[in-house]
Amino acid sequence: MATAGPATPPPSPTPDGAILTADLGAVARALAACLSEGDAETTPRLATDAYLGVLAGEEGSLTAADYEILAPALPVVPVEIRAVDAAEASGRLQATAEVEYTVGNQLVRGRWSFAREVAGDGTGDALTPWRVDAEEPLAVAPPDGAAAVRVGLEEYAIGAEPESVAGPNVVLNAVNDGEEAHEVLVFRLDDGATTDDLLRQTGPALPAGITFAGQTTVGSGDEAALILVDLAPGDYALVCLLPDANGTPHLAFGMEAALTVEE
Repeated sequence: MATAGPATPPPSPTPDGAILTADLGAVARALAACLSEGDAETTPRLATDAYLGVLAGEEGSLTAADYEILAPALPVVPVEIRAVDAAEASGRLQATAEVEYTVGNQLVRGRWSFAREVAGDGTGDALTPWRVDAEEPLAVAPPDGAAAVRVGLEEYAIGAEPESVAGPNVVLNAVNDGEEAHEVLVFRLDDGATTDDLLRQTGPALPAGITFAGQTTVGSGDEAALILVDLAPGDYALVCLLPDANGTPHLAFGMEAALTVEE
């Protein structure tokens, strides 16, 4: 007579929506805190190798060790999670949620993918914590009452109309009439800082008095909206730092515009 083997443990139930949303939201907020602080040691515990590559601007995956080597060269920008919703599980090991957040002052929404694994030797029922694995951009609605600015791009100029708006929320509607791709890179200028400081800066950190607010790249003949929220009153610069064929930033050719945000 055959001897019965050990019983196979039942699979962990898929968490319900409220629990899953809370779990994924906790991971997203922890990752945002690490990115805001430049914590390269903890970030790999919250993101897969695939997403570490995304964070570092690499085309492929990065190991935790490689990410920690590259991290000091990456700019540190505040990231704040505003909402996590529409969480869905696909089995026990994969899930997604829609996440609305800010990078600097830029409002962004995306469908984040999360992954986890069976812990240990893979024969048990314990699971590793969720980690962010990928992101798909989603459309995001600007706040009600946000001021609108038309931004025209060409070789090599940026025009902003109007040049002064009431804050704190502003939508930059960029139109690229040039033959090259351009970006709208927005910085707040304080303490007498100028855009010339950006051309003189050699390291990953921004020059004193210059704070990142938001960025979008616009292809030739394309349009894009850059939604900025909670802008403090003051002077801002719109620049393009994309390089030409010789590696010279477009800003060096005068591709900049000024924008004043009023109370």
